[in-house]
Amino acid sequence: MRKIIQTLFCITLIMWVGPGHIKAQVPEWNFLEEKSGVKIYAYESDCEAVAVDFVNDPTALGDENAQRDVAKKTIFLRFENTNNYMVNISWNNILRADQNTPDESIRVPGLGSAVTECQDSPVIQLTVQQNDGYPVSATDAISFLNIIISSN
Repeated sequence: MRKIIQTLFCITLIMWVGPGHIKAQVPEWNFLEEKSGVKIYAYESDCEAVAVDFVNDPTALGDENAQRDVAKKTIFLRFENTNNYMVNISWNNILRADQNTPDESIRVPGLGSAVTECQDSPVIQLTVQQNDGYPVSATDAISFLNIIISSN
């Protein structure tokens, strides 16, 4: 009997709350530019951080990648292809002044769109010391994306 009452309560609660009362967080996309018929948008958010054990793994302190993974401020990218043909879009995932070769890419169909996910979005690591090549702000990081668009 108790199980039935709990079930009815849960059903009533779900019906009362309903999908109209639950709001999903919608990202605020910032228009960056239009390039070769592709509109490019970005927004900054967090991805899941990877736990790094600096206490038991002293080598992690000097490991640039381990330190990058601790705080994953990420730039998500959205591409809207206004062309009638497929395009290949590539960008830098490592945002440094000396990183000139894009290391991520995605294919976007004609008149289609695509959004990056955590694993293929650029991670922002801000400068730690003067002239280390890293951006000084998130806005500066966006300029290091080096987005290249080509038709297939």
